[in-house]
Amino acid sequence: MKKLALFSAILLIVVMSYTAFAQSPLPTRAELEEGWNQIFTGEGTTCSRGTEYSFFARPAEGEKLMIYFEGGGACWDESMCSVDSGTFVDAVRPLTEDSYQFGIFDIDNPQNPLADYNMVVVPYCTGDIHTGDQTVNYNDELTIYHHGAINANAVLDWVFENYPNPEDVVIAGCSAGAYGAIYHAYRIMSQYPEVAISLVGDSGVGIAKPDWNGLELWGTLNSLPDELKEGADLSSPDTFTSQLYTRIATLFPNNFVTQYTTVTDEVQTAFYFFQGGIGWRGQMEQSLTELNENLPNFSAFVAGGDGHCILPRPEFYTWGANGVAFHEWFSELVANDSVEDVVCTNCNEVEVIE
Repeated sequence: MKKLALFSAILLIVVMSYTAFAQSPLPTRAELEEGWNQIFTGEGTTCSRGTEYSFFARPAEGEKLMIYFEGGGACWDESMCSVDSGTFVDAVRPLTEDSYQFGIFDIDNPQNPLADYNMVVVPYCTGDIHTGDQTVNYNDELTIYHHGAINANAVLDWVFENYPNPEDVVIAGCSAGAYGAIYHAYRIMSQYPEVAISLVGDSGVGIAKPDWNGLELWGTLNSLPDELKEGADLSSPDTFTSQLYTRIATLFPNNFVTQYTTVTDEVQTAFYFFQGGIGWRGQMEQSLTELNENLPNFSAFVAGGDGHCILPRPEFYTWGANGVAFHEWFSELVANDSVEDVVCTNCNEVEVIE
């Protein structure tokens, strides 16, 4: 009996210690160090193969805020989700000297309109474009935690607690992060109804085949609020993204929603091909045209060439179209000015504006 009592006491201490560790509070904004901070979200969040999830925050003076959703591919079948597929990032990438240093993250560049913003990066490691809410067993040895929406919502919980009254908000994301930005825009814009908010979806137009099963597989609709689903037909993958843009722009007419893409984006066309689709460019142009015609607070910037993503790249300051530098267009948007559509006329390659 003494041994049993001693074992029970030890087990209780271990359980209490684990619980205290798992439920330890995240650091507050006031506790962040200068520069980039990595914050582990703990129990309830995970990357695709069960590794720890975390996010990054960079504090700044003032109350301007950018929430950035990271890109990194996707997977929706056994082959694509295998360890060696190379089609998606399956763990949070560690901070290095080159992490978040270029494009909109280059805080030393005088042309950067976000240089004085508090920045929160939502990393991506779940293969579900930040929208997943399901665990999928692809075979007996391959289980993927498509928990992108769960992870992102954990980050947003921290953001809302630590930035209750931002002066200005920019929502952005590149590639898979472009879908994360529009997917989570409703929650962010609802949290800050009196704040001017600009959204930029970079290289994520959302062209998909109607019979593609990715959204269903990931449980994408599980985490969407009912208020967003009402008035929008989100059941078909080929119109899912455009319907999200339409609903967000309609519900929040004082905010600006925008997209950037090149005409033959090599990554977007590749993933459409993986779905069995062809003719990406024509469908991209049709989708953006319809959004432009129906939404007064929507604008698009379509550049030449096949480059993928602009916001986190040095080319943010040099690429453009029709004589318009993208960083200047972006700066107008961030200043809460309405921006005109820009579409390349000579589209064989991206225009460099020095």
